[in-house]
Amino acid sequence: MRTTVSQVREDSAGLNELTKLVDDDSLKVRMHSTFGLQEIQATHTRFLQGGMTGKITVAF
Repeated sequence: MRTTVSQVREDSAGLNELTKLVDDDSLKVRMHSTFGLQEIQATHTRFLQGGMTGKITVAF
């Protein structure tokens, strides 16, 4: 099993550029699933199962 930790720093100019690329369909975001913060235990369980082709996101 491999775990990756990403840290994000606030960068409004970069975020605006990424938003434009996603909106224009120039950048494809691979999302496996989205969980709410109240589902954090289920999020962790799904992550441990592996076999995903995209990212898991947690919505606050």
